[in-house]
Parts: sequence; structure tokens; C-alpha cells
Amino acid sequence: MKRFILSAVFLLFAGSIAFSQNTEVVTPVDVSEEYLAAVSEFITVTNLRQTNIEQINRILPMLKKAYEDVPEEFFDGFMARVKDAFNGREIDELFARVYVKYLSLEDLKGLTDFYKSPVGTKYASCMEGINNDISKAAGELGKKIAQDFLKDLLELYGENSE
Repeated sequence: MKRFILSAVFLLFAGSIAFSQNTEVVTPVDVSEEYLAAVSEFITVTNLRQTNIEQINRILPMLKKAYEDVPEEFFDGFMARVKDAFNGREIDELFARVYVKYLSLEDLKGLTDFYKSPVGTKYASCMEGINNDISKAAGELGKKIAQDFLKDLLELYGENSE
């Protein structure tokens, strides 16, 4: 059980690092109910709710394997809380505090209209795959750039330089 608690703390810590781009905390700001409703609709039509739930679902088998002695009901309860969190007002408020810094209500409504259109719906449905493929391609490009850098460095200083 001690191993489980330590791993859970590690996962929470690692997750908070992985999901944060910087050390700034999303500060509470007042947003209108209309803006909050627009954010709620936007994160629904863009599949952000479901995508986040699916990401947690993907790591669940690894957790179950690592903690075989933990009853299935525990994991069921955990996923129920995850679904509640990503389908509730709390996530809407969190996203709203971020979006309000960058997008007006009209911007958000325009984006929502786009995602409701046929091309927007198609894009939203394949956005995760696109992002995964772009990430892989960028990794390959990064590897090539690093190899070119090392090759140029060796040419500049020679292979036997210290």
C-alpha cells in the first residue's frame, strides 16, 4: 500500500508538471455566465472533454497492472470522478479563466460555429491523430537537425578534437 501511495503522489506530481507549460497558476477571474456557457459549448463541440477522459483511460490499464491488488471498484470510482470532473462546471470554469485572457465572447462563438460546421466537425474528430502525427514528425525533424548539428560540429572541429 505504501508503494501505491508513493506512486500516486508521483503520478500527481508528474502529471502536474506534464500538463503545465509554465509555473503560472491560472488565476481566478470573473467571467459572465454567457461566456462560461460559450466555453462549455466550445469544449464540448471540440471533443476536449472526451479527449481528456480518453487520455486518462489510456493510462488506466498500466495502473491496474501495476496495482493488481487494488480492487476493480476503486478504478471504476476513480474513472467516475474523472468523468464528473471533465463533464462538470469546474472544468468549464478552469477553461474559461484561460480563454478569457485570449478570446472575446464573439471569438469563442465564431470558433464554436466553425467546429459545428462539417469541416470543423471533421477536424475535431481527427485532431488528436493529427497532433500525434505532427509530434512524431517534429521529433523526426528534431533528430535530423541534431544529427546535422553534430555533423557540422565535427567538420568544424574535427573528430579528434577535445
